[in-house]
Amino acid sequence: MNGMNSENYTQRSGRNARLVLLWSIAWGFSLVAACFLLKFWWPQNKVMLAILVLVHGSCALGALKAHQVWLRGLDELQQQIQLHSMAFTLGITWIAITILLLINSASLLDIGDFHLPILAVLMAVVGTVGNLIAMRKAS
Repeated sequence: MNGMNSENYTQRSGRNARLVLLWSIAWGFSLVAACFLLKFWWPQNKVMLAILVLVHGSCALGALKAHQVWLRGLDELQQQIQLHSMAFTLGITWIAITILLLINSASLLDIGDFHLPILAVLMAVVGTVGNLIAMRKAS
């Protein structure tokens, strides 16, 4: 890559990564705001629930689209690293979900509101570990 293409790639990749971050924050904030508003301001309000679901869904789709643009803008090696990391994250998440469901069906643990956020945190941690593993293998 010559200097000009490298600079354009770096700028484009940085811009795409910032968009992923912004859309992801909006997505997370929309969920927190929706939960807060439905619990404290508009409990049992179906119209507000529909509006908040639409806002949250729109932010989720925006985050998904930003991720797609970011992934398409990466070079081939980085795309492979991200692909392997996502596959690792998905696999570990499915394993965790099935284990929780088995434990729940055996009445050893009641899966409530507390356990679902743990899965989101697990996905973030496993995704980070997957990236580190994939980058180490690539180097």
